[in-house]
Amino acid sequence: MLPPLHYIAYANRHYVDARWNLASSNVPPYDLASLDVDRTRLNTHPTALTREAITAVAARYGVAPDRVAMTAATSGANHTLAAWLGTTSPRRRILLERPGYEPMWQTPKLYGLEVAFFDRPTEHNRPACLSLQRVLDAVDDQTAAVWLTNPHNPTGRVIPDAALAELASALKARGVLLYVDEVYLDFDGELGRRSAVHLGDNVVIGSSLTKVYGLGSLRFGWLVGPPDLIAGARLLQLHTVGALSGPGLALGLTVLDHLEAVKTRATAHLTGRAAQVAAAFATSPRVRWHAPDTGIVGMLSIHGVTDDLAFAEALMKDASIITAPGTFFQLPGMLRIGFGDDADTFHPALARLLDHLQGWRP
Repeated sequence: MLPPLHYIAYANRHYVDARWNLASSNVPPYDLASLDVDRTRLNTHPTALTREAITAVAARYGVAPDRVAMTAATSGANHTLAAWLGTTSPRRRILLERPGYEPMWQTPKLYGLEVAFFDRPTEHNRPACLSLQRVLDAVDDQTAAVWLTNPHNPTGRVIPDAALAELASALKARGVLLYVDEVYLDFDGELGRRSAVHLGDNVVIGSSLTKVYGLGSLRFGWLVGPPDLIAGARLLQLHTVGALSGPGLALGLTVLDHLEAVKTRATAHLTGRAAQVAAAFATSPRVRWHAPDTGIVGMLSIHGVTDDLAFAEALMKDASIITAPGTFFQLPGMLRIGFGDDADTFHPALARLLDHLQGWRP
């Protein structure tokens, strides 16, 4: 039986046509018509475009091209790594963070891998803090890899650079790979420069142009890691999709050519947004807002709510507001709130949520 993806099914069912969307973890879709893509590049063979994309991504990370494989967005990166571990590693266990993102613990099961968890506890009312000792205590002789998100999905917590470096070193001594999904990391700086991939030859990262740049439709993603792993990832691509989309690669390369300008245009509306969200929730005695360190998602606790799934369904029915129930992220009783939408959509949605909460009774 295939492992289900309950959250992805929920998102596909509700997010696309939502009237008031406080669930999405992306910035709004970027206007593809505004990208001045070269017609020659647009009609180039995907294999040649893949080579060009590998070189461009490698330059962004300051690594050799043999350390980069292109994937179908970050979901493709996660899947490709799971497939590589499942088909090559004698160790059969993946260690994952809890709370976390559902595909991270479900996709490895496709390849017969066992999943185990370490907890990221709540400390000082801040959920999902990372304890190095908790991670290492959960590692055993069957652990092939530790998988993390940084910034963390769903809370937006950022692991301090020193802590991540210490973890990478400790795992290397145990022969364990560290995988970091960095798809939100560009909210906190320039692509590639703060990446965990620079912390050791046992580190691999995945990312894409989806979350920060609003370009999920391109499915332009990548893995960066040790050359032997990357060679295996490229071979797996041949076994599965064969080649990535030529137009998607051509458009993605155009974005990389003008990345800073694209990022500015995609995120300019977010200036001051995090402070506005915190101030708005501070006006309601019914909620506690757990602000992210960076990015456009955080967690909301609502006094009296224990069944977040039922509350989210009622919110959709009564107020046409879409939120992401915390149960999908192993944080039951909470909601993940996305605040990256355009101002003319986001602010009315937030006001509508606060009005609903004011009249709500447990």
